[in-house]
Amino acid sequence: MIILLDLLALTVGLGPLRQDARERRVPLARLLWRGTDPAVTTLVLSSAAGLTGGLVAATGLAGREITGDPAADAAASALIGLILLAASLVLLHTNQELLAGRAVSPTQTARMRRLIVNQHGVIAVPDLFALLVGPASLIVDADVIFEDGLNVPEVETAIVAAAAALRTQWPDIAYVYLNPVAQHRTRRFTPTRHPAPTQPHPNGHAA
Repeated sequence: MIILLDLLALTVGLGPLRQDARERRVPLARLLWRGTDPAVTTLVLSSAAGLTGGLVAATGLAGREITGDPAADAAASALIGLILLAASLVLLHTNQELLAGRAVSPTQTARMRRLIVNQHGVIAVPDLFALLVGPASLIVDADVIFEDGLNVPEVETAIVAAAAALRTQWPDIAYVYLNPVAQHRTRRFTPTRHPAPTQPHPNGHAA
């Protein structure tokens, strides 16, 4: 009965996870390892571990009944322990990254750069990073070089347009910080915390 319940829970949990994997065009295993929804990941992994553990336990009990050797039951218990340990490590990895903040992939940041560069008045984006905090909150921070002939209102208009374009492409973006700079500057630190909504970004514009 427990095995059937775990199978049902696994089937229900895999539905939204498969849909998310198709939308993001990533393998299901990668989404489990680097997913952004800990509730779904926990449901899938716990159900899979329970289902696998139940099957292993049943096999161990059957082996002991058939052979009369308790070693089969002991081996099954050890294997169940390893399955639970593996599931715990995956959940620990996923939740730890979400709590501490996870940088998005270089491919995605490159797409963000190209999108900003395509905006009117933008010459280059020498530095950009995007950080995923929590289940679905994305922060984008970039240095942007604008054309010299732009005045302040035109720069602000370009920043708003770039932020809107980013949010259209990635709806999970919560904050966009685009900093007008004259040239490339070396980033001295990478923030790992979500900035407060009312806190102004130093030397930059928030959109």
